[in-house]
Amino acid sequence: MALSQNSEKGDPVDQSTGVTYEGSCHCKAVLYSVKLPSEIPSLPVISCNCSYCHVSGSFHAFADDIEIRQGEEALKEYRFGTHSIKIFFCGTCGANVYNRSVNPKFIFGKCAINVRLLQGVDLGAIEVTKREGKDFYPPPL
Repeated sequence: MALSQNSEKGDPVDQSTGVTYEGSCHCKAVLYSVKLPSEIPSLPVISCNCSYCHVSGSFHAFADDIEIRQGEEALKEYRFGTHSIKIFFCGTCGANVYNRSVNPKFIFGKCAINVRLLQGVDLGAIEVTKREGKDFYPPPL
């Protein structure tokens, strides 16, 4: 059983079961699949106000991994601040596809999937939790 931390409650979440979503960037250069522990409306969805997320407007749900089915070469990487998070965006349209922590002290290895890019998700049905990221810096690597 693949366990991960539920970012809202800290409880383990079984990700060997779950719901698979398909997603793409705006221009469709990047197509991907992601398996989430349950349907989006029942998952914690985060709106972070750090300088990057504020500008990109991303809503994040956490997954163990993402499968890029097309356009991996179109993805560009960006890091800022402590360089603890790899931000992957489409080099053509600029859409923030996902982020991944590379810091063992901060949600290591998890993918923060941009829920706004997933197919079939009713954004109006989602309860979004605001997170203070503006003044938060992950511990140094």
